[in-house]
Amino acid sequence: MKLKPVNLLINTCLRCAPVRAFLLIATALVLSLGLVACSGAGPTPAPATTFPDLPPAWPFVFNGNVTVDGQQVPDGYKVTGRIGTYRSASVTTSGGRYLALPVGPLDAKFFDRDIVFELASPDGRTVDAKQRMVFRALPQPSVYELNLTFPKFR
Repeated sequence: MKLKPVNLLINTCLRCAPVRAFLLIATALVLSLGLVACSGAGPTPAPATTFPDLPPAWPFVFNGNVTVDGQQVPDGYKVTGRIGTYRSASVTTSGGRYLALPVGPLDAKFFDRDIVFELASPDGRTVDAKQRMVFRALPQPSVYELNLTFPKFR
């Protein structure tokens, strides 16, 4: 087998349209990358990220039994903590209990104010618990066992 000279092989390949298109695109890509790299401008830095202030206090986390008019609450009711305009995430009752209700507003204006516990039925009726607790700034998260008693829904 006789080898073709390199120049002849290159000339033959360059006559093929797909090869010419590939080489043209590859050359354009290499040149554009080279121009960007050598331009000296470099990429535009992203603006500095600002992080929100840390929460002013650690959350209170509540667990406990739930009764309505002296009876264990059915499954599927929602318990929420409120302090003024702040509303916590809701947790769903199961087995007459609520678990891991986080109450932790991110604004110090809610310090030293009562936490009101609200129970919502699946049909949307709500009632407030008899129990209250004052929200305070604490040095660490705090977990409380607090049984909640609610009057009858109206």
